[in-house]
Amino acid sequence: MRSKILTLAVVLGSLTGFRLIGIAAGPPATIITWNGTPQSTKANTNFAVALVAVVRDANSNGVQGATVVFTAPGGSSAGATFGGSATATAITNASGAAVAPTLTANGVSGSYSVVASVTGVATTAVFSMTNTAGTTGTGAPQAPAGLRFYVVGGAPTSVTPVQGTPQSTTVNTGFSLLQAVVKDASANPISGVSVVFASPTSGASALFGGATSSTVTTDTNGIATAGALTANGTVGSFVVTATAAGLPPASFSLTNVAAPTGGASGTWVDVTPPGISLDPNGTVAGASNNYGVQGVHADPSRPGTFYASVTYQGLWKSTDFGLTWSKVVVTSGPNPMDNGRPNIDVASDGSYIISTALYPIGGISNGAWKSTNGGQTWTRYNVGAPNGDDMGQFAIHPTNTSRVVGRPHSSPYHLFESRDGGQTWTDQGSMGGATSADVSWIDDDTLLAISDGDSGTGNGTWRGVRSGSTWPWTWTWTYVSTQQHWHGDSQAYIDPTTKAIFTGGGHGIQKSTDGGRTWTTVSSTYSGSLVGTGTNIYSTANYATGGTFRPWLMHSSRATGGVGWVADTPPANFDNGWLYAAAAFNGTKWVVVGGNWLAGIWRMVEP
Repeated sequence: MRSKILTLAVVLGSLTGFRLIGIAAGPPATIITWNGTPQSTKANTNFAVALVAVVRDANSNGVQGATVVFTAPGGSSAGATFGGSATATAITNASGAAVAPTLTANGVSGSYSVVASVTGVATTAVFSMTNTAGTTGTGAPQAPAGLRFYVVGGAPTSVTPVQGTPQSTTVNTGFSLLQAVVKDASANPISGVSVVFASPTSGASALFGGATSSTVTTDTNGIATAGALTANGTVGSFVVTATAAGLPPASFSLTNVAAPTGGASGTWVDVTPPGISLDPNGTVAGASNNYGVQGVHADPSRPGTFYASVTYQGLWKSTDFGLTWSKVVVTSGPNPMDNGRPNIDVASDGSYIISTALYPIGGISNGAWKSTNGGQTWTRYNVGAPNGDDMGQFAIHPTNTSRVVGRPHSSPYHLFESRDGGQTWTDQGSMGGATSADVSWIDDDTLLAISDGDSGTGNGTWRGVRSGSTWPWTWTWTYVSTQQHWHGDSQAYIDPTTKAIFTGGGHGIQKSTDGGRTWTTVSSTYSGSLVGTGTNIYSTANYATGGTFRPWLMHSSRATGGVGWVADTPPANFDNGWLYAAAAFNGTKWVVVGGNWLAGIWRMVEP
């Protein structure tokens, strides 16, 4: 248990000021008495000192928000009441302390116990009470009503960064907030400590509201949050320090980067092959059933090889970095590519392609369709999804190709998981509140689910965390952002160097630098799907429509961390954005190829 210095302060008033300085806690594991035992009072009078119980987790951290039930004996024996009731409830504060209401002795003399309990903890906290017939008894020394107990830390011994390092931003734009925590020798956070944040007075630097320093006081969690910080106009890296009580300073590594220019993006060229129809009524599925190209995916194991799935028009392949295309011929067996709206993903080692067959015709059923020979033959595997195995999207793990997740196209929107490359599946339940979500891998243990919901107030973005490494594991989902993609699909981008995550949707472009836990908006312009090269990130908006939809084509330099976006003018007929785009390096330059709903296949070579 951490050492503590106990200070008693007599304060008139309520007991709501009880405070323990602690840290974030897990579920309740223990409950103990902290204040008000033993004590006595005359019959039919109030006890002078309030009863306080503390709830802690397995690591002795105070648990906030737990409901504690205090129970006193009733009937004809010695006992007491809380405002006339034998029971009372209190909610624990940030330190895990629950303060009972005023306790009044009944008219029977004698000793008894008041018990405090909390759900999930087998043991109880027991308060020893005595009702006396005459003068106040000789239990605990009596204290004035309203006594507050404060547990405070020792002297400050360290100040360390909590948030805001390292980071970069475009010159003359804002950084995210800097935070430092002050602790004592026992790692207890210390409140009320003055912390001075200071930036360089010359060269590349940043200003706190026009000044090179910001002085703030630590809060109840020992955290000092600096004022808003804005980069100056000089490009370069520098350090902001946070000092407190003569301690060694905390250092924040910051960089001002040059603003991106519009010249970094190349010219987009329509490379849709003549064999693909972009007529909304131009497929065997009938009128208004052609939604065009369903995205472009690269085969990372074969540089220059791209696949494009097309509504009721098969799987198309390019081996020259998207310049020319030919339709993959299904040599035998069922053909889900010509008889559905295929939504594919390609394994990173090129070993297989997995696809849906949305709105199937010609005797084809939806489900998990898998090809191990580049789309020449296909095998269907049952997922177990509702409505005829109505699957909407699959995502193969980027390095472990045996692991695949998928989500249905229709409700209920559960996560389905395969550990054998899509052949057998387990229903993992709902993805929090995500609906018709596009699911992406963040890492081995983390998924991101972006709901379909346009720009309205819908179900947003959810982050799933795997329970462990031993099967059967489960996924725990947390709501992390309002972001929703336009009706259809979306494509998140993860910077391979910084691991920053970018998502697009009706709420613009959002960025996370902590694995999807928190998000900031870096562009308010509509987006939908993003793809990156070694130099830039590209964004466009898209919509599942048989007509046009303004693509809002943009790009940002990766060197700026994706915080400055430049609008690009799309060429004629680039009138809907890509569902999925792929990028590859041809040995000299980066090439980006996108499959744009009913707008065809588009290709851009970076200058």
